Amino acid sequence: MVNVARSASNRILVRLNTLAEKFINEDKSLKNLEARLQECIDILENYRMECEKLGSLHPETPFKEAYSIYESAYIYYMILFKLLTERVPQSHEYADAKIERRCQPLLEVYSTLKKSLLQDTMIDNVETFLIKYSNEDPSMKIISTQKVEGGHNLPSGPFLTVPQLQTILSDQKISVLLIDVRKRYEFEFSHINSVAVLPLDPISFKPTYTIDQLEKISFINSPMHELQLFQKRNEYDVIVLYTKDNDITAYYYKQMMSLLAILLNHLHHHHHHHHHHNIKYPKILFLKGGFSEWVSHVSKSEIVSNLSDGYKNNNNNSNNIPCIKRPVTTSPHQIPISMVGSAPQPPQIPPPRNIYPSPPQTIPIIKNNANVTNAKNLITPQGIMTNRSIPDAIVTAIPTPSPPPLPRIPMKVGGTNESIWKYNPTIIIGLENMSNSCYMNCIIQCLLSVPELIQICLNNSFLKHINMESKLGSKGVIMKHFAKLIQDMHSQQVKTGRSLFSYPVKTIDFKNACASVSSIYSGSQQQDCQEFCEFLLDGLHEDLNQCGGNPPARELTDQEERLREGLCMRVASSMAWENFLHNNFSLIIDLFAGQYGSQLRCCVCQYTSTTYQPFTLLSVPVPLSSRVSRCSIIDCFQEFTKCERLDKDEEWFCPQCKRKQPSTKQLKITRLPKNLIIHFKRFDNMMNKNNIFIQYPYELDLTPFWVNDFNGELPLGMTNSLLTKGGQVGPFKYQLNAVACHMGTLGSGHYTAYVNKGPDVGWYYFDDSSHRIVKIATEYMNPDAYLLFYHRVYN
Repeated sequence: MVNVARSASNRILVRLNTLAEKFINEDKSLKNLEARLQECIDILENYRMECEKLGSLHPETPFKEAYSIYESAYIYYMILFKLLTERVPQSHEYADAKIERRCQPLLEVYSTLKKSLLQDTMIDNVETFLIKYSNEDPSMKIISTQKVEGGHNLPSGPFLTVPQLQTILSDQKISVLLIDVRKRYEFEFSHINSVAVLPLDPISFKPTYTIDQLEKISFINSPMHELQLFQKRNEYDVIVLYTKDNDITAYYYKQMMSLLAILLNHLHHHHHHHHHHNIKYPKILFLKGGFSEWVSHVSKSEIVSNLSDGYKNNNNNSNNIPCIKRPVTTSPHQIPISMVGSAPQPPQIPPPRNIYPSPPQTIPIIKNNANVTNAKNLITPQGIMTNRSIPDAIVTAIPTPSPPPLPRIPMKVGGTNESIWKYNPTIIIGLENMSNSCYMNCIIQCLLSVPELIQICLNNSFLKHINMESKLGSKGVIMKHFAKLIQDMHSQQVKTGRSLFSYPVKTIDFKNACASVSSIYSGSQQQDCQEFCEFLLDGLHEDLNQCGGNPPARELTDQEERLREGLCMRVASSMAWENFLHNNFSLIIDLFAGQYGSQLRCCVCQYTSTTYQPFTLLSVPVPLSSRVSRCSIIDCFQEFTKCERLDKDEEWFCPQCKRKQPSTKQLKITRLPKNLIIHFKRFDNMMNKNNIFIQYPYELDLTPFWVNDFNGELPLGMTNSLLTKGGQVGPFKYQLNAVACHMGTLGSGHYTAYVNKGPDVGWYYFDDSSHRIVKIATEYMNPDAYLLFYHRVYN
C-alpha cells in the first residue's frame, strides 16, 4: 500500500494528490451508498487497466507517454484511497448502513473494495518510478543514455541495446549480472556467454511474490550457485534482464516486467526502511529485443550452450529425460467412435466404424430459448446450454415417438481389449501465442486428449454432419476452422517430428473464425479459458447439431410439472434428457454433455420444484477458508451438492402456500458424461482469486455424487432402457487426461496445459509454442489447476 505521509513530502506526488483531491471535491452530486460504491468499483477497474498498460510498455514508448501512464495509475489509486478511507466512512449513509441489516451486502462490498486496496502491491512500484524519474527531461527517449561512474554510457531509461550490453560485458570495471527469464531447457540450449548469468523460469514466480518468496520457491530446483548469484545481486553494478524478444503481449515479457517490479520494490523498501543513503544499488536494465536480438547480432563465441550436441539435436534417450507413462486402464467395453468418415484422410487414420445415432424422425414441439453467450455466469455452473429454458414434457401426458437410443457402451470386439488410443494419432506440437491467446491454446491442447474429436477432424467425417440449417450454428465456420487447425498441427508434426524445438502452429485463422462469431475474441485482451472452452464446445455442437433447425416447444403446464415432480429424480431427469435431445443432438453432446437437477424445497409444506439443466463443463465452488491452505476435489463436489438455506430476500414463492416461504436449494448430478470437464470457480464476483491448493486424483470416482434414487416405479409406457441410455449405469469412474492451469490474475494471467498423450507416450506440458515431456510423476498435480479433463473408464 502507498505510504501517504511520504507521498505528501515529494513534489510530484503532492501535485498528483492535489489532482485527486480536486476530482473528489468537484463532485457535488448527492450519491447514496450504493452509487458511491459503484463509483469506487469503476475507479478500481480504471486503476487496474492502467496497471495492465504498465505491464505492456514497449521499448520504443516515449518516456513522456510512459510517465503519464504511471501518473494516471497513481491518481486513480489516490482517488479510490481517499473515497474508501475518508469520504465513504464519514458519510451518513455509511453510518446508517451499519445499523440496518438490509444494507449488510453493501458493507460487504465496501469491505471487499477496501481489502483489494490495502492488499495491492503495484502501487509501491508506481510510486517508486514516479519519484525516481520525476526530474527526467520529458522529451527524452526511453532508451537514451547518460554518463555514469567511470565515464561509461548506460541508458537512463530501462532498456539497453545489444552493442551497449557487449560494451559493458567487455569492460572489466563494470560487474554485470544477467538474469535469463526463459524456461530452463531454453537457457540450457543457448544463452548469453557471461561469467554471471542465471535462468529464472517465468512460470516459477508470480507478480505478487516478494524477494524472499523468489529465493525460497522459484530457486527450489536450481543449482546452489545460481541461488547464490541471485542473493549477491546487489553487489553488482548492473543487473540485466532478458527474455525471448520484445513481444509485449507474450507471457515471458510480462513476467520479466513483473520481475523488474519485484526487484525495484525490494530495493525501494530496503533503502527506505534501513536509511542506507550511502549504499550504491545496482542499475536494473532490459536487453532491447531480447535473446533473439542478441543471437542475430553477435558471434558464436558470445553464445554458449550447456547441452551436448546429441541433446541439442534431439537425440536424447530416456536416461536424459525420464518419461512418465501413466498406464490408462483399458476396459472390456469400448467407447464407440461416433461418425462415419466420408473421405479417409490421411490414409493411416481408419474411418470410424459406426455413425452416431440418427436424429429422431418425428420431432415434438420443444421450446428452446438458446442464447450463445460468453459472459461469466456467477450463479449457475452449467455449460454450453446454460441459458436454455427447456421445459420437459411428460411421457405419459404427451406421447411422442422416442428418438433412437444413444449407443450403449459396446462390448469388446473380437475378444480383444484394445483402447481407442490405438487408432489415434498423437499430436505433440506447440501453438503460437497470437496476442494473449494462451487461454485459447491451452484449451485446444486439452481437447486433443479426446481421441474421438481428433479422428473426426483428421478424416473429415465431420463434413457429413454440419447442419447449415442450425439456428444457432455458424454454418460450419467454427467446426471447419477447428478441424483445419488440428490438421495443421498433425501435418506440422509429421514434417518435424516431436522435437522440442519444432516450429509452433499459428492459430490466427481459427482465432479470426471465433472472432467472427463473438467479437470478444477479436482483440488482444486476455480472456477466461473456461469461457472460451464453453464457447468452443457450444460452437462445435451447434455446427454439428442435427436437430438445430427444429421448432421450439411449448411450456409445461402446471399439471404436467406436478406429475413430473412426483417421480423419482432418476426417472424425471431421464425424461428431461430425452426431450433435450430432440433439439440438441450432436457428437459434442454424446462426448461431453451431462445434466444436474436444481431442486427448491419449501421448508413449511415440503413442496418441491425441480429443473434439469444440461452442461458440458461443470463449475464447482472452491471452499473458502483462512484456516487451511488446501482442500480436495471431493470437498468441491460436496460444496456443489450441499443443501443451501436461502436468505430472507431470496426466499422462494411456494406455489402450494401461495406466498414466499423459508426455503432451501440443492443441486444434484443426474447424468455424468463420457468426458467430464471440471472447472474450479476460483474467482469471486469482484474477480478476486482463491489460490488454495486443490488436491485432485489421477483416478476419480464420482459414483457417490450421482443420483440413484430409482424405486422401481415407472410411468406407463416407459421402460428401464430409458434410464440406462448413454451408459448411465454406475460406477462412474474417471481417469485424468488433461489439466489447464492458470497463473496470475484474470486480466493479466497466463494459461498452460498438461496433457496425457496415451499409454505409449505419457504426459506432456504445453506452454504456447513450447512443450516438453513431464519429468516428475506428479507434476500435473498442479496448485494452479483451473480446468480438469477426465475420461470415463469402464472396468
